Amino acid sequence: MTKATNIEEVYNAFMPEYALQTSDNDFFVPLFNDSLKKFTTDMILTPDKNKTYFMVGQSGNGKSTSLNMLGTINPKLNDKYDFFYIKGREAFKYIEGIDVADIVFNISYEIINGDDELIKLFAEKLEKLEKKHNKKLEEKLEKINSSQEKVSIKANIGIGANILSFIKAKIDFSSGYSLKDEVRKSAIEFFKFNKSDLFALINEIILEYKLKHNKDIIIIIDDLEKRDDVNTLFLKTAQLDLFNFINAIKIISTPVHLSRNTNIKFGEKKELALKLKDKEGNECEDDREILKKVINKRINNDNYDLIREDAIEEIINKSGANMNQLISLVHKSALNAINNDSDFINIEDVDNAVYEIRQARSSFVLNQISFLNDIAKKRSIDFSDYENIKKLQTATQNEILFSYFNGDTWYDLNPICQKSLDSYNKTYT
Repeated sequence: MTKATNIEEVYNAFMPEYALQTSDNDFFVPLFNDSLKKFTTDMILTPDKNKTYFMVGQSGNGKSTSLNMLGTINPKLNDKYDFFYIKGREAFKYIEGIDVADIVFNISYEIINGDDELIKLFAEKLEKLEKKHNKKLEEKLEKINSSQEKVSIKANIGIGANILSFIKAKIDFSSGYSLKDEVRKSAIEFFKFNKSDLFALINEIILEYKLKHNKDIIIIIDDLEKRDDVNTLFLKTAQLDLFNFINAIKIISTPVHLSRNTNIKFGEKKELALKLKDKEGNECEDDREILKKVINKRINNDNYDLIREDAIEEIINKSGANMNQLISLVHKSALNAINNDSDFINIEDVDNAVYEIRQARSSFVLNQISFLNDIAKKRSIDFSDYENIKKLQTATQNEILFSYFNGDTWYDLNPICQKSLDSYNKTYT
């Protein structure tokens, strides 16, 4: 990325859904500075290097960027920890019905990847575990008479071979695991039979890494909230709790629609959100200023006039304080300006960008009129009804509803979608 000096560079500097990386430090604006500084200090000082944190927030609100930049927010963190990122949407994009075993094997892969010594150690230990698994089943096979039970046991002998071959081959996780169904299915079954031994093996590898690098480990599991099947992982608490057996600090990006009704028995929740107004309707000037800084940080200091002041204000107003929508509005407005042979973004360019986003979201609004009207009145939902949870998941994933925190969680309609809802209410209610 480069700081924009002309309208074409504005278009490129504001690419939607791109989360800033550590190399993009010049463009980074701390969104949740007070919360994350305290959070990072806690990780530095805590003697418990096995803690789990659940980072709760709306999809597109800047969580991923903030998690990527924890070492920038507090550089002392880099002296004590190495970071391993599990990008849920990318790593598991070919997988339907994500299982905790998928994530556990991905964590193992990320820790050993690129280190021949750790790969060799992990493969040797995994091979011993596979032989132990097979021997146990073979001994059981000799003691039973039922033909049906024998068939079932024989099917599970050798199920560790595929994941072992994958580890030895040193190939990319997405193509070597996610794309090969036989590898993944047998790995999940192997995990079910050998949970405690596999966690012991992973922890042994983590310990070897710590001794080798003289650093502890932070595992960041991100992007899961963008998956439709994430409910299973969070609502089946027997799966979620398994992460507690990994001897490293875990930070799990958590879907806002599951944060309040999930029976999480361990860890700490950290809720993150900017807002234009609080629940009582009071303006949040500090957050508005942060949103303006996000825009200006991607533009060269001598070229702030590339976006007119009234256009910036309208972009912020229509963003709903959602970072992805803010960036999308600038990106689309820049394209409109380019198409109009203009050297800068004006209010008309923003209005056209708002219209484009509204049209793209309109079908989702139409399909949820009653639910959205109910949210507009109550600003909350009944979490005891699973149908409400699924509706909230759809609405937040598609950025129809935005979630905020003000002591409790509350929801507001995406300001761009308000016009569509008003129109549909006149037509259909």
